Amino acid sequence: MSSFFLTLLCTCHLFSQIHVMVTSAQIPLHYEERRGEYLACLNALKLYGFDPWIIEATNINSSFFDEISHRVLYPNRHNDAFRNKGVNELMSMRASLPFLPFEDDDVVVKLTGRYYLYDRTFFDIIKENDSEYDAFVCYGKNFVSLEHIFTGCFAIRWKYFKKFISEMDCDQAERDYVPVERIYAEFIEANHIHTIIVDPLNVIAKIYYNPQWSETYVW
Repeated sequence: MSSFFLTLLCTCHLFSQIHVMVTSAQIPLHYEERRGEYLACLNALKLYGFDPWIIEATNINSSFFDEISHRVLYPNRHNDAFRNKGVNELMSMRASLPFLPFEDDDVVVKLTGRYYLYDRTFFDIIKENDSEYDAFVCYGKNFVSLEHIFTGCFAIRWKYFKKFISEMDCDQAERDYVPVERIYAEFIEANHIHTIIVDPLNVIAKIYYNPQWSETYVW
């Protein structure tokens, strides 16, 4: 590749931005506790200098998010019959695509809204490596299989993220109950996306397995 095209590529990435897309699912289970987790997440992001877009995955049209942000989307694509939570989340993101004003070379951080980034290291790593890598992920930790990525927090250049959201076979993922963690990982590999493994992410996540049992993990 000529020096001209290398310079052009680096110049394009110099003008890229980092955006944050937070996903939420406001359900009655442990509502006040979960609400506190969402607020802690959003307050931390604000402290780090980000005004995230919030995508709500349940079929509601307003929430407490409206009091703190003008970037809340309610796509109403949730299907109660689906077993695969990742599919419902992706369908909500797919319906939100027309409203997300990101440029192709921007890097988008996808963060589950109840998960807490307790420092800004992840964002610093993205900034430091933006010209070289297009995806920033953590593989196989805690309950995530070794070959899968943790989808509660990762970052990828928007042109690839859009492609994944638009093309994922939601019917197959639901029918065969395929973990989205696996599908994301396979997409990154199949598209030869330049990826840096970020471990630790410095994320705290409380996972509810059922109304009586939850576990807190650190990535």
